[in-house]
Amino acid sequence: MRDNNLRAEQIYILRPNQKGEFEFVVMVQKKTFVGDIYKPPKAVLDAYSVVTKEARALRTDLYTDDFGSFISGLAPIVRPDGTVAGILHVDYDIELFLDEVDSMLRVYLLGLLGLCIFFILFGVYIHRQLSSDVLALVQGTRAIENEDYNHVIRVKRSDELSMVANALNRAISGLGERFEMLKYLPKHTAKMIREAMSKGGVNRADGARVETAVFSSDIRGFTRLSEAWPAEKVVRMLNEFICVQAEIITKYGGSIDKYMGDAVLAVFEGEEKELRAVKSAVEIQAAIESMNEQDIVEEPILIGIGITVGELVMGKMGSDERMEYTVIGAPVNLSARLCSKADGKVT
Repeated sequence: MRDNNLRAEQIYILRPNQKGEFEFVVMVQKKTFVGDIYKPPKAVLDAYSVVTKEARALRTDLYTDDFGSFISGLAPIVRPDGTVAGILHVDYDIELFLDEVDSMLRVYLLGLLGLCIFFILFGVYIHRQLSSDVLALVQGTRAIENEDYNHVIRVKRSDELSMVANALNRAISGLGERFEMLKYLPKHTAKMIREAMSKGGVNRADGARVETAVFSSDIRGFTRLSEAWPAEKVVRMLNEFICVQAEIITKYGGSIDKYMGDAVLAVFEGEEKELRAVKSAVEIQAAIESMNEQDIVEEPILIGIGITVGELVMGKMGSDERMEYTVIGAPVNLSARLCSKADGKVT
């Protein structure tokens, strides 16, 4: 507790009984459950089995029980003959972890803000003597403010200003890596996370019916191309053509639900969702035709697109170990079938 800043209720010892169950035997909190039977979730029960049989310590994946969501550390208490007498169980509440991350993030952002303010004032003070280099540093702080994480600060001097520029470049690069991770979250998933956090956590039972336009696309003859071309060429071509689709879908307010090999599934919500979905499809076809004219690949690439409109179920699917916020329903299946019928030719 002292070394790891733990609370009394986070630490307890259990032992297996003759029935193969686990019961509390040692607790340090005022109100204990000593003698009670603990029925752990399957993820924890499997870990208990490993600790009991192999007498080795391990930690669990994130799991949820009646008291919240946790990651736990388990260590065997071994008798002189090598058998396991009990299990030391330490819980770490994921909400506590998120609070600590939030606190660290605030400190980091306040420190970064202080650094930005300092260099802005410093730049004003020595603008006449070091105008170009100070201006470069100021532009770097503005790049952070504008979330331009590709910005590189270049100074001509090799003194302390150069060291500061290098430190800011590393900070910008680090922030860029973190914000780059947001690309892997569809808009509706990010929206779900914000709503879940405002409600105090993720509820797997949450779900809603929404009226959306569903966009499905895939590359005609991709299987044949992937078998005939080298792997590097297949991946490069796939990324180029999917990137074009993603940019256009985002431009028209769509949210990419998932990539499935050469296929793209996106949803459009809100006003004029049908029109925006169709406009994105038309612009994608024009962009693909332009890319074919530039001979980016040896043979023309054709992309079939299917669009439907209807009511979908949007919610969290998966297990405690991995969860995905996605859409299901007849419109999704119909858009995929329409996509498979489309020949990909621009008419």
